[in-house]
Amino acid sequence: MSNANPSTSDQIRSLQPIIYTALILALVGVFVAFLALDKANESGGTVVQAAAAPAPAGGAAVGGAITLADFSFSGDMEFTGTDFGIELNNVGQTVHNLEIVGEAQSDNVNPGESAVLDVTGIDPGTYEIRCTIPGHAEQGMVGEITVS
Repeated sequence: MSNANPSTSDQIRSLQPIIYTALILALVGVFVAFLALDKANESGGTVVQAAAAPAPAGGAAVGGAITLADFSFSGDMEFTGTDFGIELNNVGQTVHNLEIVGEAQSDNVNPGESAVLDVTGIDPGTYEIRCTIPGHAEQGMVGEITVS
């Protein structure tokens, strides 16, 4: 006479392929996430400072905010003084940063996050800005700021 109810070990054995598949998919997901994070952290230039705090570590007042969208900058493009902070708000779907060419560069800012770029000792003038993430400047993520 056969038992209609399978034993616990039979039930576990029948779930093994599902469990192994789930574990493999989880490991692949973690690997892909690390690759994406590594790629997102690649950038050229010199990092000056960017922090998640609303004020720059150097103590300079935040002089304005620039929005980082997918392949464009908007917001305050005129700043006063030689030392100021720029609040960076990433509203895009990918990581971005902001470089004031030859002067300062932020760390990468993840989607939905903000940072402050601390600018110190900058002379009055017009400066090119760009995102240094590969391909972003070529897709239009460039602009100018004016410092007076």
